[in-house]
Amino acid sequence: MNWLRTIFLLISCIVMLVTYSFADKQHTKERRDKKHHNQESDENSDKRLPSPQNQTYLNFCGSCHFAYQPGLLPKASWEKMISEGHFGTLDEQTKKQIMDYLKTNSAESNTSEISRKIIASVGVNKPTKIMDIPYIRKKHDEISPDVFKRKTIGSRSNCIACHTKAKEGNYEDDFVKIPKD
Repeated sequence: MNWLRTIFLLISCIVMLVTYSFADKQHTKERRDKKHHNQESDENSDKRLPSPQNQTYLNFCGSCHFAYQPGLLPKASWEKMISEGHFGTLDEQTKKQIMDYLKTNSAESNTSEISRKIIASVGVNKPTKIMDIPYIRKKHDEISPDVFKRKTIGSRSNCIACHTKAKEGNYEDDFVKIPKD
């Protein structure tokens, strides 16, 4: 009888070890997959600019043109733009609300790769046009000026004409499609 109990205990131990080993391998795979997914998400989010969230900014600026992500310009550029009257006639409360939002979310305050490159390229300059940023100009240097004159593009400032994911803050080359006409 003792030998039967010993065999039963031995078989139970083997089954537990196999079960534990399988569960541990499955858990390790799930952790590795989750880590890989998080790395991909982090890598992609590092390349994207956060989309504008301020409703006043979206309503006011987005009524005339694409509401650019604040991380595309440094604070000094946004301040200069407002002081030069780019926003037209705004009441002081609305102007302050938009300016506070833009400064808080400007390129210096952003962790995205594109914002870091923008800050590094502007130095002490205060460009008020995104296409005047040296890093952005360099990215577009190989494109013929005639391309920007196409009916579906119209100008260098019409980012969403070619950057298919611009609204989501993704300006990566993989998402560029230049219209033919």
